[in-house]
Amino acid sequence: MRTTYRRTAVIAATTLLAASVVLPLASSPASAGTPTEIEYFVSDTNGDHSYELWKRATVSNPQDGDAWSSYAEALIEAGQPEHAIDAVAAGLRATMSPRLVLREALLVLEHGQRPQGMALMRRAAELGEVRAMSNLAVLLAAEGHVDEARTWAQRATTISPVYAKGFRVLGSLEAQTQHFDAAVEAYRRALALTPVDLALRLDLANVLIELHRYEEARPHLVACLLDPTLGRSALESFARLP
Repeated sequence: MRTTYRRTAVIAATTLLAASVVLPLASSPASAGTPTEIEYFVSDTNGDHSYELWKRATVSNPQDGDAWSSYAEALIEAGQPEHAIDAVAAGLRATMSPRLVLREALLVLEHGQRPQGMALMRRAAELGEVRAMSNLAVLLAAEGHVDEARTWAQRATTISPVYAKGFRVLGSLEAQTQHFDAAVEAYRRALALTPVDLALRLDLANVLIELHRYEEARPHLVACLLDPTLGRSALESFARLP
């Protein structure tokens, strides 16, 4: 049975369009730099947010789950989130697209229906959606299921070795379980894909400090010192250097 939504619940479009919502893992020195986040809507629309265009695409090919997902996103960006819910439901009646199941999971989580959202996220992950695997890892870790979370994060990066967010989640989980060498490798893979990400550099530095590789950590901390968001944390990490 498909999940039903309370029609009185209004989803704020600005919330749905946020890149992510913070779901921190259990605190540890090596992962204190940046909370691991669940990935929300990543643009499927290639810069064209005309919902009429994507609506026509779904009519032309109702089996195209990516088109349904893009249609829902375009509706959200147009300020019509409840119509996006209808679009996802209609799409899922036509096709069991992994990306569309992911989008439904995110909508359900936005409604605060966490158990149903997690079940849908797991379904999308089992269907092979890489972002769902990474998101499921974050959700599981937040509930204390770190070993299973780590397995899903590893699976995501194996399937998609160019998915930076997947490596970031994996690095955080490896650090949390004190697999610090593996965490360094994961963070470095993520940083190679997103070299301007200072938060990743801070996370990497903290893990290197755990391994007593202080000189490797130092340049990453220096790069973060003047950042208005990360500077204080970088300074605190500096205090851990000999």
